Amino acid sequence: MNLLSLKFWFDPAAPPLTPAMQTLFLVLFAALTVLGVAAYVLRFRPGLEKLTRRALERAGACLLTCGLIGLLLIAMIYERVPYFSMRILFVADLALLAWWVYRLYQYVWVEIPHLKAQHQQQEQYNKWLPKRKKK
Repeated sequence: MNLLSLKFWFDPAAPPLTPAMQTLFLVLFAALTVLGVAAYVLRFRPGLEKLTRRALERAGACLLTCGLIGLLLIAMIYERVPYFSMRILFVADLALLAWWVYRLYQYVWVEIPHLKAQHQQQEQYNKWLPKRKKK
């Protein structure tokens, strides 16, 4: 099996995975799915900030989607479905996961601190503005 050949990646009727690789991929994608569900459940915990909830929702969507796609691809290889069992689809799924993780990283470490600083600056400005009288 030559990993550098195009036939290995784009073969419409790819040979089945070895049992060790099949188990490895099954555990990996099942773990991604379970972590995605856990992230979705954790976002409902009381006391979390709105931005943290959004980050957990995005992480859950990422993990759940990539995990389910991976499990579907394993099923396609197991059933030997032509074209849907191509190895390149695993690479595409992992590339989707990498892109989504990058976007999540950008949201958590770049956008959230910027939004918090902007909110704090707005509160400092609003502190000096006149307020409506309460009746």
